[in-house]
Amino acid sequence: MLKMNNIKLLLFFAISKLLLVDVFSLNSVPETIKKYNYYVNIAELSIVESQYEQAVLYYDSAFMKKDYAFAVDKYNAAICHIYLKQYAHAYSFFQEILQKGYAVENLKNKAQFKGFFESSWGQKLNNYSEDIEYNLNTEVRSILDSLFFMDQLFRKKREFGNPYDFFEDTINRIDDSNRIVLKNIIDEYGFPGEEIIGLSETSLPRQPYQIILLHFQQISSARRRGEFGNVIPWIQNAYYNGRMPAHEAAFLLEAAGMDYGNSFSTLVKYRYVGPDPYSEESEFITKETPWGFYNLTEEEKFGINSVRSEFGLESVEDLRKKLVFQMNTKTFDFSKIYGGRSIYQMQDYEWYKNINLISAE
Repeated sequence: MLKMNNIKLLLFFAISKLLLVDVFSLNSVPETIKKYNYYVNIAELSIVESQYEQAVLYYDSAFMKKDYAFAVDKYNAAICHIYLKQYAHAYSFFQEILQKGYAVENLKNKAQFKGFFESSWGQKLNNYSEDIEYNLNTEVRSILDSLFFMDQLFRKKREFGNPYDFFEDTINRIDDSNRIVLKNIIDEYGFPGEEIIGLSETSLPRQPYQIILLHFQQISSARRRGEFGNVIPWIQNAYYNGRMPAHEAAFLLEAAGMDYGNSFSTLVKYRYVGPDPYSEESEFITKETPWGFYNLTEEEKFGINSVRSEFGLESVEDLRKKLVFQMNTKTFDFSKIYGGRSIYQMQDYEWYKNINLISAE
């Protein structure tokens, strides 16, 4: 069975490029969005290289390309200004972030902001946080938070086992109701991105609509009835109109078209567990590869990067640099990148010996 899982993995990896092309090329991404993403990408790569003066210049260029710059990008720009002792610029960005609902305690509790909060600009921000005029639609935010609560209500009931085995019909009805409410919000206000609904108190890139959109596409509900494709225009329009960040849009579209396949940024490890690791007569055997990335051929990289470029995303090579940086430092916020670590167990030693990964060092 484990060997078959790896065959499926390889088949998925080969087919995914074709599916990505189909999903990502439905319409042309506006040049303003591509340029915003381009400058943010090179700003982030400058951060990886500790080139903060260069990074703030690239962020400035990005923020001039569209009407609303995402909070996580302003946050990273602010940190660059703090490293450069340009506290007035950092204050300006932090002020805009707090206006969207992010709590000042999240800043005060981080060591990298100690010098800033000891300065007059930090004291000014602290005073400002006590009487903020929030810049968001609190009514729509409240509705989205309620939808999120209902989405999770029965999915979290695991005391009896898999909640879909006991509450599937109820979960499906909730999903159907949430879909109607979300559609009504989009029809009236446009897509409810952070420009409209602001931020949670503790997270910059995560929004309540994300998990709701994902669940619209699950086999247990909308997808089984052939309705999962309905979310694609919502995601596209949100991205094209600058209301959804590129990585989030790509992740949601990938889910709509490919059933949650591994992203190419994911670090993987393969574990050989022996021919029968759970047999009482057999000693447990385990060997592991180091963490690494899939070793793509030049042709595969070219095809994937072409698709990513058309959508306004960075190359696989740049994405991997940022993922490794994200895992090794908590100073900046690169959590908008959807990637992480995945472990695959194998019982076939020949397969294990032939695994070909690129080191993440």
